Amino acid sequence: MAGEPKQYVFQGVHMLLDGEFGRDWHDGEPRGNRLVFIGRHLDRTTLERDFTACLATAGATA
Repeated sequence: MAGEPKQYVFQGVHMLLDGEFGRDWHDGEPRGNRLVFIGRHLDRTTLERDFTACLATAGATA
C-alpha cells in the first residue's frame, strides 16, 4: 500500500481471503507487487491477459 512502511500480504484460497501487514520494507529495497498462482492446469496466457485487462480498466477509472 502506497506510503506504508510495512509490506502488505494478501492471500486467497478458494473463497477464503485474508490480508495483513508483514515485515518492514528494507531501506533501498525495490517495492513491487507479486501474484503467485498455485494450481494444476492453469492457463498462463488467459490469466495474464485477464489481469492485464483489469489493470487497464482500473487505470481508466483512477
